[in-house]
Parts: sequence; C-alpha cells; structure tokens
Amino acid sequence: MLLKQTYWKIFLGFVITTTAAVVGLSWWNLSSVPKTSSTSKSLLTTRPIRTLKAHSVWVYAVAISQDGKTLVSGSYDGTLKIWNLQTGKLLDTIDGHSDAVESLAISSDGRMLVSGSWDNEVKLWNLQTRKLIRTFSGHLDDVESVAISPDGKQIASGSWDKTIKLWNVKTGEVIRTIKQQDAVRTLVISPNGQLLVSGNEDGKIMIWDFKTGKLRTPLAAHDQAVWSIALSPDGKTLASGSYDRTIKLWNSQTGELLHTLSGHDNGVWSVGFSPDGKQIASGSYDRTIKLWNVQTGQLLNTLVGHNKAVWSVAFNPQNHTLASGSADKTIKIWQVPSKTDIVTLPSAVELAAVLTKQPESTDSTLFYPLNQKVYNQVNQAWEQRGRSQENLVYRLGAASDGAILGYQLVNSNGGYSTEETTKKNDLLSRLVKRRPATREAIVHFRVVFTKQGILQVSPWQGYNTTN
Repeated sequence: MLLKQTYWKIFLGFVITTTAAVVGLSWWNLSSVPKTSSTSKSLLTTRPIRTLKAHSVWVYAVAISQDGKTLVSGSYDGTLKIWNLQTGKLLDTIDGHSDAVESLAISSDGRMLVSGSWDNEVKLWNLQTRKLIRTFSGHLDDVESVAISPDGKQIASGSWDKTIKLWNVKTGEVIRTIKQQDAVRTLVISPNGQLLVSGNEDGKIMIWDFKTGKLRTPLAAHDQAVWSIALSPDGKTLASGSYDRTIKLWNSQTGELLHTLSGHDNGVWSVGFSPDGKQIASGSYDRTIKLWNVQTGQLLNTLVGHNKAVWSVAFNPQNHTLASGSADKTIKIWQVPSKTDIVTLPSAVELAAVLTKQPESTDSTLFYPLNQKVYNQVNQAWEQRGRSQENLVYRLGAASDGAILGYQLVNSNGGYSTEETTKKNDLLSRLVKRRPATREAIVHFRVVFTKQGILQVSPWQGYNTTN
C-alpha cells in the first residue's frame, strides 16, 4: 500500500558553439518536409495521441494483449476496465476485487487475464467473456505483482508478505512458495519460460530457475526499493526501476550491470521494453515517461502529459505505441518513433556535414556527444550570442538548404514555451541578413538544450522569403 511505500526549475542554457560537442539531437529528415507546410514532429516534445478516462481514482496497472487490440487497466477503485485499443472505446468494467488492483498480466494467446490486488488475492479471468475463472488465495498481505508463464500453465505472484507463489492455472493449487527477506514488489517470467526474476523492497533482484525454484543469481541492485522489472523480448536484457530514481540494465544471464540510467526527478515506478527491444520506457513519480536507448543507455525522449505520478507503462507488442496509467485517473496512449539512426559526432561541424544524408526510411537521427558532461562545461545563456554561435547557425543553414535555428524553453516538468523566430534581434533575423537576396525555401528549427544533456533540433515550419 502507499502507506507502506513512503516515499524548479531546470536551468536551460541555450548555447551553440563550433567547438562544443553536440549534446544530442533528434532530426526529422528534411526531404520529407514540404517547403510550404508545417510539421510538429518531435521526439522531445511528444504528446499523447489519446487519453482514456473512466476510472474514478488512480490507475495502477495497464496491460496490452499480444495482438495489440485490447488494453486492460487496473485501479485503486478495485475494478478492471477493458478497452478497445484501436478506438479507445471502453468495452467493459469488471468488479471482483475488494481492494486496489496493482498488477495485471495477459496470457500470450490473449485468452486469460490475471489480476493481483491489495485484497491479498490473485484472480484469473476469461478475457473474451470477462468471467472469473478462478481465485487464488494464500498470500497474507497485498499482492504487488503477477505474471503468467508463456505456456499459460502457471501464474507467479509476489506479495508484501515476503513470498513468491507459483500457482497451477488448471487446479488453482500452489506449486511452490519461495520465501524472501523483504516484500516482493515486482516479478517477471522470461519469454522462454526458464527464468523468474523478482525485485524486492530491500533493493535486491533475484534471478531464479523457474522450473526448479532454485536461486541462480542474486543482485544487490539498487540502494532503495525495486519497484519494477522487465525483460527484453529475447530475454537477454533485464531492466529494473527503483525508488532511488534510476533504471538499471543488466545481462540477465550473467548478472552484469550494463547501464545505469539517470534522469528522473523521483522514483521509477514502471519500466517496459519496446517490441524490438531497442528502447525502454520508464514511468515515474515525477509525472513523466522517459524513453531510453537500450544499447547506449542514452535518453531519447521525455513524454509529458500526466499531471500526477505515472504508475505503469506498457508497449503495444504490434507497433510503437505506448500506454501509461497514472494517479491522475487517466490512461494515455503515445506514439513512439520506431526507426532511429544513432550517430556519435565529436563536433557540430561534422554534424552539419551529415544532416542531409539520412535515408528516407529513417524517422529520426540522434546525435550523441563523445563527452558525456557537456552540460556541466557549457553554462552560457542563450542571450549570450557570440560570433561562434552565428557561425554555427550559418553552417547548419548552408548544410541543410536553409535551416534556421529558433528556440524553445522546457521546464523540469516537461512544459514548454516557444519563442517565435520572427522576434526582433533573434537568430532568424541575423541569419536572413547573411543570405543572398533570392527566394529560397527556409525551414525553422526548434532547439532545446536541457539539463539531462539533450540538444533537440526538429523541423518546425517551412516558408519562402525574399529577404
């Protein structure tokens, strides 16, 4: 329960120099931007494409069926709600638990739904008929997490009573009880059915042999409670989210720590892998969702839209949409870019040379610095527009057929305000004065430089000028 789970501004320096490393950049291919139309495509400022409202209180859990058609949400109000994910229509409401529903799992064939509740019970439902199949009783405290095996024959449940229980789906009997030293906050079964991984209140992660129940790898993973864990589609990479505000990526076979992802301003409640295993989404008490590159550990995007804690995130197995459940009583659906090229460049000069050379099949290109601490080294304000900045603006413009740099302020909560590039004395007017007096297509660019070390440049608007 939450009673047991006790628990501004970011300074934005907008600065561009020819000698500074480019901190990070998401760029939408100019060849796809009409010269006289506008576009709002952007990684950093992605907004939800749909908001689902029906729960009267917090949405603790969301799960999506393997075919990508059905979404299920579980709430503090004790209900389960079934949604058509394609239309956003509420299909049904299931009452059955007497307390908050904190965890959900859907079988791989989409026929069964498992729910875990603060009423100490695990329930199995027919997802097609919405009828209760069986109730599994035996835990002595809140059921914090549930999972169902790939073959649909077993259910795993983790509880505040410091135990993991494995249940026979057909008979309802307990197959095995695994005792822990602290409350079990989260668990997952590997895609091949060989591993069971649990995350505990004491910050430890335990990797078990699912068939025998024997401990294979104990990990002293986090300084504080592990609230969420997830396995990549191939089962090779383990992600853990913690109250210590970090996400950690592990080799699930060896227990080797691969990356520590920092950026959230509060505890991380939920983590989930994209269908291709290349991205991780993390939902936090700081009200944001962050997207990360699994291979590099780099922050790709911050999704903003919820106004309270994000309890749960889940990718659609069939596409790059993401669902999130929040304490603001809503479920939000997000579109996540699927095709991303990643390039490491030491300087903006080299960046300018490659801007127009990306394949049309690529949605975006992310540029990361060789120096990971650029933000700490570069602390000039945007208003300090030196000659070096103007030179870089000109180079970028020349390299990408007239790119104009504008800017956008983003605060720590993800809200943003845009400064128009037509204002007096801004970079647009400076660059236009440098250009030949001929009609040429010009594309505005937003520039965002955040504390997390992300520089975003994305097409904003195309138009013609005679100046």
